[in-house]
Amino acid sequence: MFTGAFYFDASFWPLHVPIVHGQVQLSALDCLEAMPRPVKDRVLKQPGELWRLALYWADCVDYAYGLDDIGKLKSLSSRALEFALSGAKELAGAIAQLTVPKPNTKSILGFRMATEIFLKAVLIQESNASESELKRFGHRIGDIAMHCHTITGNKVFDTIVRNALVFPDVSARYDSFEWPFAQVWGAVLVAQTAGSALARQYSDRDLSSYVLASSSALATGGR
Repeated sequence: MFTGAFYFDASFWPLHVPIVHGQVQLSALDCLEAMPRPVKDRVLKQPGELWRLALYWADCVDYAYGLDDIGKLKSLSSRALEFALSGAKELAGAIAQLTVPKPNTKSILGFRMATEIFLKAVLIQESNASESELKRFGHRIGDIAMHCHTITGNKVFDTIVRNALVFPDVSARYDSFEWPFAQVWGAVLVAQTAGSALARQYSDRDLSSYVLASSSALATGGR
């Protein structure tokens, strides 16, 4: 359904969300198919990393299945859906540049673009924002996310406002600069948060709430 990129031990590990039918048990660690068992054991021994994995995994699952639901249920206008699918392509392309032997840190710009497009899809759906209205926001992700928070009341968009500075300016696309892996990981999280917020806003997916309420993050179940 979707492949994310989880950062641990100075590497980006592909996190595969499988295609499932009915009710099954999904394990976040099992979705890290390429991660060797000794590395998984180190994740298990670090509660902070385990918690971070559980939350990121829930975002990936809700995003993958929520976006699929949106397409089937047609819960977005055609224009908003077009933006959502465009954002999905940007996100997938950026992730593909990380889950390789030599990660391309310039993919941070792809995560920036995916975030912007997901947020603008929300503005289109909620207020039928015109092209000229969208252009007034430019590429200011913080401003776009703040407006999404205002019109939806969803506090997740406020989280994006607070973390938008992880992205370089859009003009950095002309640079040959290498970004630190930690900063790129921060960009991954913001982009995934934006995509997952969109998916949850217009579907009934919300595995993250279950993870947050669970005392055992990796024992969570999903559809």
